[in-house]
Amino acid sequence: MKALEKGKAIILSGVLADSLTLGEASGEAVKDWDINGESATIGVKRV
Repeated sequence: MKALEKGKAIILSGVLADSLTLGEASGEAVKDWDINGESATIGVKRV
């Protein structure tokens, strides 16, 4: 979580997002991922 908080501005500009919310994944598309051996759940919602 620290990495996401630290790089939040870079992530937002890189994916053209309006916001990044850490915590429970929700939205129109939610998917579990294995990222470099770490599990992550990512949700995307249109605004």
